[in-house]
Amino acid sequence: MKLSILMPSYNQAQYLEQTLHSIFSQSYSNFEVLVADGGSTDGSVDILKKYSSRLAWWVSERDGGQSHALNKAYKHATGDYLAWQNSDDTFEPYAFERAAAILAAHPDVDFLYGNHRLIDEHSDIVKSYYAIDFDISTKLYENTIVYNQALFWRKSFSDRMFHSDAGRAPFNEHLRFVMDAEFVFRAYQHGAVFRRAPYFFGSFRMHSKNKTSTLDDVFQQEYLKVRKELFRTFSLRKEKWLQLPLKIRRHLLAILSRIEALT
Repeated sequence: MKLSILMPSYNQAQYLEQTLHSIFSQSYSNFEVLVADGGSTDGSVDILKKYSSRLAWWVSERDGGQSHALNKAYKHATGDYLAWQNSDDTFEPYAFERAAAILAAHPDVDFLYGNHRLIDEHSDIVKSYYAIDFDISTKLYENTIVYNQALFWRKSFSDRMFHSDAGRAPFNEHLRFVMDAEFVFRAYQHGAVFRRAPYFFGSFRMHSKNKTSTLDDVFQQEYLKVRKELFRTFSLRKEKWLQLPLKIRRHLLAILSRIEALT
């Protein structure tokens, strides 16, 4: 089973090598890395040149943003399954090996996701997030559960989704944020089978130049816009438990997931 790792990159030289190291140090060897850099000017290109012999494909040129970069890399992917890791985030040790074992044992699974960590600019763990079983209501209301840093999906499924959407690109290039959530929502609409893994697969890095950190209000507004459009597609009742304050509900879910992990 071959994995293709899609990596959008832009001016993250401070973290890019750590991201690549988290990939090339994996115990599982059947993978390829495809990097679409948006014309970085901070030394990222020098790092990509350093690792060029280990990259299946890479380019550094001006692009239309993160979604456009992902779509460019996607066109060159030849793996059975894909993953997407940003150039400032990282994979956890043994992530590929564990994901491949689960996917091989469950050939019906289209999307496999696991736990993820929040790390800082020094790679210190700030918080650990434990995933719960996939639930479209929870995903819609809170955009939790599935995060691209800890996600693997079947390429044949996204190819079929691409063609059935009249040639629509896998990632929505009109979105600056939450293109991962929109991708997951669209996959659900097309009947994707989701499976949760009890492992940590990746880490999301928060730092001063992180797009989500610097434009948090814009991120929230864009997600709410995407969610509003999706509410028209899904007929969902506003369950009382979904009306609990966000932080309280997340805390309760984390406790339940930790208890499950211990048992």
